[in-house]
Amino acid sequence: MYLVLIAQDYAGQHSELINELKSADIPYITCKNDEIDISIAAIQNDPDLVIFNSSKLSSGAIRQLCEGAEYKVQPQKLVNIYTYEDPQELKLLTELGIRENHQYPYDPKQIVGYICDRMNTSPASLNDLMQFISGEIDEILLSLGHNTRQRGSVYIKEAVMSLLFEHHFKVNLHGEIYRRIAEKNGTTVKSVEHSIRISIENYWKSGDKKALAHIMRNVITDNKRPTNSNFIISLAKAVRDDNAEFFNAFAGQIANSTGTKLHI
Repeated sequence: MYLVLIAQDYAGQHSELINELKSADIPYITCKNDEIDISIAAIQNDPDLVIFNSSKLSSGAIRQLCEGAEYKVQPQKLVNIYTYEDPQELKLLTELGIRENHQYPYDPKQIVGYICDRMNTSPASLNDLMQFISGEIDEILLSLGHNTRQRGSVYIKEAVMSLLFEHHFKVNLHGEIYRRIAEKNGTTVKSVEHSIRISIENYWKSGDKKALAHIMRNVITDNKRPTNSNFIISLAKAVRDDNAEFFNAFAGQIANSTGTKLHI
């Protein structure tokens, strides 16, 4: 079921939009247009889309919403309907990854049309799912402070994709997966392991703590940097849990997939 969370500054603020949602049979819930209220509602209900007003939130609150992974409010889930135009604020929203911005007065039908388009964007094939998940991993690594110059980040993504889509590699992380990553990138297994370790150490020291908590929620580390295996497996599990509906839909194909089908 697709669910929309609408953050309002006052009751009835988005009554026309709500009527359009009702007409389209799209479930919705409302909350106050406040960082804490949005966060709580997102945690409790796990909405597919969040509509909010950036003009009534501080830049710090908006950043917190976008970067607080445990809130389940990612930039791609946010639709901003702002009261007044602030070039600096819109620049910040773009930097944070929020692409859907509308100014009052807005067209409720346009918003509902956008929502309907999103509802119909479920992956149609295993390859579509892989491309989608590849983007999801990129988003998480970006939230951790991903540095494109770090080879370890690339290797982490390749290892996670293998764990998620190559059924026979689920346990054999060090043996087969590292070897294939090394061969693909023209390097050695030792270099792959070292590069991954350096990236994880950087994430652990300076990455977004909430994003890290979201990834490592199933692993106890005693505040010590997780091992390569713990980090990669935890990241794979977090991605799978966040997209369980899609993975369940393609479970049979994933179970029968082989390395020759992967393009990562």
